[in-house]
Parts: sequence; structure tokens; C-alpha cells
Amino acid sequence: MTLLIAVPFGIGSAIYLTEYAKRGNKVVPVIRMTTETLSGIPSIVYGLFGYMAFVRWLDWGYSLMAGIITLAIMILPLIMRTTEEALLAVPDSYREGSYGLGAGRLRTIFRVVLPSAMPGILSGVILGVGRIVGETAALIYTAGSVTGVPDSLMSSGRTLAVHMYALLSEGLYTDEAYATAVVLLVLVFIINRLSAYVANKFRTGDDMNKFDIQHLDLYYGDFKALKDINLEIQEHGITAFIGPSGCGKSTLLRTLDRMNDLWKAAGSTARSFWTARIFSRRTWMYLNCASEWAWCSRSPIPSR
Repeated sequence: MTLLIAVPFGIGSAIYLTEYAKRGNKVVPVIRMTTETLSGIPSIVYGLFGYMAFVRWLDWGYSLMAGIITLAIMILPLIMRTTEEALLAVPDSYREGSYGLGAGRLRTIFRVVLPSAMPGILSGVILGVGRIVGETAALIYTAGSVTGVPDSLMSSGRTLAVHMYALLSEGLYTDEAYATAVVLLVLVFIINRLSAYVANKFRTGDDMNKFDIQHLDLYYGDFKALKDINLEIQEHGITAFIGPSGCGKSTLLRTLDRMNDLWKAAGSTARSFWTARIFSRRTWMYLNCASEWAWCSRSPIPSR
């Protein structure tokens, strides 16, 4: 629940600061300084704030909701700063290429910038999860330390960290406290491994090529339209084909779309010969084709 509140607000605030706020805006440095200051405040201060604001002023009492909101406020600066740094690390050429191809700002952010910055964003979320799992001071003042499973968000309860602290403070259940610590360590390890796995998936997707073209030759009859094309097209990147008319830009795109398998020759014969090695991330294709003579009428007939 804490992540469901903190992550959207943190990522949204970072997107506004990096993508929408005008350069030279005097409010942006103030916001950044405030988030850095809030990141260094001890958790006990957040606990006292949550106690005064949610437990007393809003009259929620010791409840899970008070603890969730307090933890969300506590990790929000961390997620904001890490997300902002990850977005700033994305090269401006990605944005310029997307704008040059006609994409708007919102589409550029969600289709180009965010996928490229996802590993850094997940790193901030992992740090936030680690702080949530091991937090005790803020939860003692807001969620309480009642033994038992809460039946609603407005009921009091205790986390594993608070439970371990309560057992050790009593001094009567030391073995149970050590067992709780082991369970807590295992949970943190599993969460970190899963988060690292997801981050690695995003990172691998950025590093791998969507298409890897090696030594592509294309013939229209006896005319050689493409000669020894070698090209890598990365996923989540912008690849633009720029050149004079007739240089083969559209021909190469038709080759990738397999549109050159169809011919329109209107009663003439044509010989299609093309050799290529095209490796795709999703579908691996090895194309080493020498198609035979194909007779094409008014309606396109695929070559054999």
C-alpha cells in the first residue's frame, strides 16, 4: 500500500521536474533542496509527525492507514530524487529523435524516456522497499504494536520489524526475536532479488538489438538495390534513415516487413534474389533466399 501511494507521486513529480518544468524556473531548485532535506530527516521525526497529524488531528488512532501514509511521506523524497537522476541520465538525443519523428511530449516520455530510465527508477524503489521493511520508529507512533492480524486498514497491528523490537525489549522471547529476524532477512533478500531480476530485464532489453542486419543484398531482377547492408536497430531507441531519394530507405523497410516477397510486374517476369541475415529479438530469422523466377500478373503473387 505504501508503494502504491509513494511510487506514482514520486515518479510523477520527477517527470514534471525534468520534462515539463521550464529551464531556469526558480521553484525547481527549492523543490530539490526540500526533497534532499527530507531524505536526511530521521524516521523518528516522521513518526512524531504522523502521530500528531494522523493519530491525533485526523483522529485515526493507531491504525495501518496512519502508518502507511507516514511511510509513504518518508520514502517519497527518495523515490523522487532517484527517479529524477535516472530521467536526467537519458540522453537528449532520444527525445530529439522522438520529436523529429512526430511524437508528442507525453508519448515520448512513456515510450522512450521512461523505458530507458527504468533500471534507475527500480533502484530507487528497491531502496524504498528496504527502508519500509526495516522501519520501526515511525510505525510504533502511528500503527501501534498490537499483537494480532488487523481486520481493516483502520485497525492497529505490527510489522515484523516492530514485532522483533517488542520481543527483544521484553527480554523473555529472545529466540523468537532471532527467528523473526531470520524471516525478515529472507523476505528482504527475496524482494531484492526479484527487483534486481526485473531491473536486469529492463536493462537487457535496452542493450539488445531489436534487429541485427548483416550483409543484406537485395536485387530487383538484375538491378542490385541494396548492397551489403549492416545495421543494428535497438529497442527503445530512435533509428532514422536519412538520405536522398532512391538511396534505398523504403526498400530496406519493406525488406524488414517482408513486403518484398510480393511483386507487381503487370505481365512481365521478374527475378527476385536477396541474401540477408536478420536477427530479431522476438523472432529469430535467418534469411538466405534465392527465389526463383516469379510470374506476376495484375494481382501480386508471392514468389515461390
